Amino acid sequence: MKTKQELNLDIDEFFASARPLSDKELDDMARETRAIMDKPSFKSGVLKDQFIHYILETMDDEGITKSELAKRCGKTRQYLSKLLKEDKRVNYTVDTMVEVMHHLGRKVDINYPRNEEVTMVIHCLKVEPVRGAWVKSERAVEPKKQKFRASNSTPSLKSFRNEPAAA
Repeated sequence: MKTKQELNLDIDEFFASARPLSDKELDDMARETRAIMDKPSFKSGVLKDQFIHYILETMDDEGITKSELAKRCGKTRQYLSKLLKEDKRVNYTVDTMVEVMHHLGRKVDINYPRNEEVTMVIHCLKVEPVRGAWVKSERAVEPKKQKFRASNSTPSLKSFRNEPAAA
């Protein structure tokens, strides 16, 4: 069996010996990639992958085992393992997503931008809804006077139109 370093050398040699792609080939690849990425099945697969990633990341951050999360959700460990299999996706409901994230102390936030828009999450902030103060480390911190106003809306989500680049 080859070592990681030997495999990396093989990959480097492969790419060094490959011929450069023509502009037409690059354009064709870009068009085909866009066609794949526009398919609803691809988009749902990406969302499922992100969901599983967030669960696993949160479990790791919080030191939560699969058995512990399954117990919190009132499910078996086998059910949770099936849900978290990254190589074989399961078709689960929004209810399942919300329930699992709830038991991890998270919430599910779904956004519906237009097809030509891209949503960018800059930073998620905790907001104390009664006073409107930003909350950090479980204590309220009054917002500094800056060019934005604190509000109960979600300031971190912004949709942008994905305009084609000028030629």
